[in-house]
Formats: sequence, C-alpha cells, structure tokens
Amino acid sequence: VHAAPAVSAPVKKSTATPLAAEAAEKLWQEALAEEKEGRLAASRTLAMKLWQAELGEPWTSRLLEKLENLNQSIVFSSLPGAGSRIVPVKAGDTLDRIANKCKVPYPFLVKVNGLPDAGTIRVGQDLKVVDGPFRVQVERKEYRLLLWLGDTLVKSYPVAIGLNNTTPPGKYVVTNRTRDPEWTDPQTGKVFAPKAPDNPLGPCWIGINRPHYGIHGTNDEASIGKAASRGCIRMKNQDVLELFDLLLPKESTVEIL
Repeated sequence: VHAAPAVSAPVKKSTATPLAAEAAEKLWQEALAEEKEGRLAASRTLAMKLWQAELGEPWTSRLLEKLENLNQSIVFSSLPGAGSRIVPVKAGDTLDRIANKCKVPYPFLVKVNGLPDAGTIRVGQDLKVVDGPFRVQVERKEYRLLLWLGDTLVKSYPVAIGLNNTTPPGKYVVTNRTRDPEWTDPQTGKVFAPKAPDNPLGPCWIGINRPHYGIHGTNDEASIGKAASRGCIRMKNQDVLELFDLLLPKESTVEIL
C-alpha cells in the first residue's frame, strides 16, 4: 500500500473485431435464445464474441451483466457444463490435492460442490472441478477488475485505484494471501490490528510480486470507483472475500492496464 512514482500505462492496441450494429443485435438475440433453451455455454460463447468486439456502452454493461449471470450457473454452481468436468474421488485424495491439480483454491471446490467443509469428501464421490487458474485484469480507467477463467470473462468488480496514478501497470503474479491482515501505516507507524473496523486492508490481502502492492478490502467503501488508495487495488469487502477464494498463489496473474 506504499505510494510509488507516477507511471504511465503502455498504449494497448485494440484487438477488437469490427461488428456492425445490426450484426451485434442479431448475435445478442441469438445469445438470449440459446439461454432460454438452456444452452448456457452456447449463449456465453456468443456473448464473449460480442465482448471481444469492444462495442462500448451500453453493450459493455449489458454484456458484463449477462456473462456474470451465465457464469453463476456454468462456473459457480454444482451443475456440470462447459469448462468444467466431473472427477471421482480416489483413495488418498484430499480436496486440497484435487484443487492444486486443477490450479484453483480448495474453498472454490467446497463452494461449487455444496460441501460443508474440505474434509467431507469420500472415495467414489463425484466432484465438479474447473481447470484454472483464475486470473484478473484491472482496467484503471474504468475502475474495474475483470475476473477471467482461461479466455472466458467470468465477472467484473468495481475497484478503487491509486491516487495520482500510483497503481503500476504491468503483469504480475499472486504471491500470497492473508485473511484478517495486520497493517502498519508506513507514514505514521500506527498499527491496525486484524479485524479492526478501521483497518484499511479490510478482511483480506492478496499480494503480488511487486513489494507493498496488492489487492485488498477497505474501511471506506465510498472510495470504490475512485482514485483513492496509495497504489493498491481496493475492493468492497464482500467482493475481495469472494476473489480471495478464487486466486491461487504462484498461478493466478494480475494484469494492470
């Protein structure tokens, strides 16, 4: 959370595929029809084609909402679907071991399989898994964090970024995760205890391979959507707790644009 010298993002060339308004609307209607028929993966594929066309608003908001809703069933439920598979539990398996093979944190598998805890799997039990890792992109100009699984956009979250352009662009790797972190303000030396209501890091910290930078919660949710931090990515507490259970150290990447 230390401030850093101001940096400028490299110019990123658009890879968008030109799409006429009439063609875009046709694809959208096809996506809705596929969803209505229960073909959620097909609907998501069409929605992703529209997303890749970079159509701007109101399409951006419309597609983010649609993709999040589709992925709630495809990714975050126990229903099998595109991008997931069913694996039987074998003798000697633990949920942590299965999760590591899939490059996802085990709490994600607990959630999607409706398990009471990580220790309640049995030999022969079928588990839904997805092949990770999850990764994120932070769009500073949009104050938005995008969650990806492979080449599929899963969900978006609003964020706060660094004041005076102090959030450094680049591609990083998640290095560590800490629940209820303690934090010492480097400017004042004040120590904020874990779970303290005024702790600026909130309920968790997700560190990256750039010292003192990471993703964390907040004690000021009104700052979300603004340039307000000392350089870190700040999220709503409920959002960062969800993200915490999806990003795997040494595997998940954080790309800041």
